[in-house]
Amino acid sequence: MATVAEATTQALLDFGVAGTGTVTDVTAVLCPVDGDPEPCGGPRSRVGAALARAVRAAVTAGPRVEDARREPA
Repeated sequence: MATVAEATTQALLDFGVAGTGTVTDVTAVLCPVDGDPEPCGGPRSRVGAALARAVRAAVTAGPRVEDARREPA
């Protein structure tokens, strides 16, 4: 969970957003019940690094999307 929070915060700060998220932020981690467990999910681990990249890509895509509900400036 900390890896997701860290990646989210860094992406928001890079866009100049003065905050770390919103009250509606949710993180869900789904894991298969079989297979080898991962001992660590930190940002330097294999799984954590992939997770951090995916979160960063998703969060930084948000500010780039034009909101159709807004009137043009």
